[in-house]
Amino acid sequence: MSKHLCKCAFALTASLLILPFIAAQEQRQFFKKPETAMEFWAAMKFEIELGKYDLAAEHLKSFIEKMPTDEELLQIETKEGMSAFLKLLTLPDSVKLPEKNFKDLKGNEVPDVVLTKLRAVADKEFSTERDFWDAVARALAPDELKRHRDKIAQQLVISSIRKDASALIDRVSLVIQKMRGDPERNKKFIKNLSATPEERAYAITELRRSGPLAIPYIIEVLLEAQGTEERVPILTALLRLNKDVVPPLLAALQMDNNVLRAELIDVLRLKGMCRPCPSCGTTRRRPSSPTSFVSVP
Repeated sequence: MSKHLCKCAFALTASLLILPFIAAQEQRQFFKKPETAMEFWAAMKFEIELGKYDLAAEHLKSFIEKMPTDEELLQIETKEGMSAFLKLLTLPDSVKLPEKNFKDLKGNEVPDVVLTKLRAVADKEFSTERDFWDAVARALAPDELKRHRDKIAQQLVISSIRKDASALIDRVSLVIQKMRGDPERNKKFIKNLSATPEERAYAITELRRSGPLAIPYIIEVLLEAQGTEERVPILTALLRLNKDVVPPLLAALQMDNNVLRAELIDVLRLKGMCRPCPSCGTTRRRPSSPTSFVSVP
């Protein structure tokens, strides 16, 4: 009885492990063939989830060939983060000898006995060529491998996501720098920090995305601002930006403007990034700034 239960449990476990892959294969049959760049991106992510890196590599290549617009690349980065592109560099290559290529091997006078042995590795994916050849070496006799290695290599299919991903990441980085470092865009959102609550919230979100690229324009506006009403919305917004703005803020402390310097020191201190330091004048508990913005939302 116990043996029967063990067999049933094993069969159930195996079914649970296999069914998702079968379901995914059936689901793929009903998918609409990707046509647009964004559809190829979605298809690539689907294949990555299944571990089908060869198909994912094909979809990535098609995505790049479709020449996605700057707006589409920013849409992906905004929704999924830059990590969506960077993680492509961590995915393994796909190296395999497809079953369909056996016809060409036979045409190259590879004996049937060798083809039969090669079927042990046919359509299996390997992350490196070395892994593939290790598997072939286990399947073939040494003399067979030596005699037919070049012919087998000609039919080998190598799909690399990383190669295409590297060029794509370079382009995405340039697009982000161009769009989020645009002077007019940043100045518009800085101006909107003093607008309605909804406009201010959206402006802070966009300035947070611009990060350190927005700081030079923020400093420029603060230098030109005269009254407290103009300065406070900007200074409070700085508190809500990410920590990647800290380096340019520290660099701005070298400016010969005591008021702005004191305000930036206050911002850095409230962000937990500034400790008492005689060299930059932060030995006081609070800077001598005419602007108090601690309690402003």
